[in-house]
Amino acid sequence: MKKLVVTLFILGLALVSYFVLQINQDTEAGQVRILVQDGDEVVLDDTLSFEADESLYDLMNREYDLVCANASYQASDECKDLLFGSPVILGIEDVMTDWNNRYFAIYINDEYSTLGVNNLILEDGDVVRFEVSTVGGD
Repeated sequence: MKKLVVTLFILGLALVSYFVLQINQDTEAGQVRILVQDGDEVVLDDTLSFEADESLYDLMNREYDLVCANASYQASDECKDLLFGSPVILGIEDVMTDWNNRYFAIYINDEYSTLGVNNLILEDGDVVRFEVSTVGGD
């Protein structure tokens, strides 16, 4: 009888462990490398884990101090959807742009993105670069 109880306990513990591991695996979808570049200087270079169906904005907002544009394209700590259903990021940590003269160009795996940060769904191994660019510049 004692062997049966011990065996059932071990089986129950194994099942609980299996389900806990499955839940943790389902939430983490992969890793992405985030670069913030101001001119030739790489200001930020991190590798972050993201969850399934998490947008680039969700990840950035969770991990970094962001400054976004308000409806008048002035700096604001409140990030609301402005452009094509996505917030406009003006600042990441200590790197600031002003929308009129400088902005963040977003590159996914060295391809210029035409989508906003809220519309970009990440894939494991992506490299995302926020590059400060000059309006009307090269």
